Amino acid sequence: MNSYHGWYCLDFDECGFGHEAFDIGVPRIHLMAADQLDDLWSSFMDGYQCPLTEEAVRVGTSLRLFYMAGKIPKRLDIQDILNNPQKLISRYLSFIDVELSGMTNL
Repeated sequence: MNSYHGWYCLDFDECGFGHEAFDIGVPRIHLMAADQLDDLWSSFMDGYQCPLTEEAVRVGTSLRLFYMAGKIPKRLDIQDILNNPQKLISRYLSFIDVELSGMTNL
């Protein structure tokens, strides 16, 4: 979306009615999976209109990962899942470990 103030990315597929940290976990997960989190996350958050604490983002991302990991066995549209669902579940759980281990208030 273009406006006179700049560019904005809207993903209505992932919109929800819960806490914004749960929804913002989706682009964070994609950046983690592409190994681009360190390079791009601060720029993404600079453009995000609702300021969130790092802890809220990490918890929201972890909750989103846990939710998505639970759905993996029912997903039949991804070939890797059909062959080895445990591999993807393990990857998601390792992302949760990274997110929660980076929190300063645990």
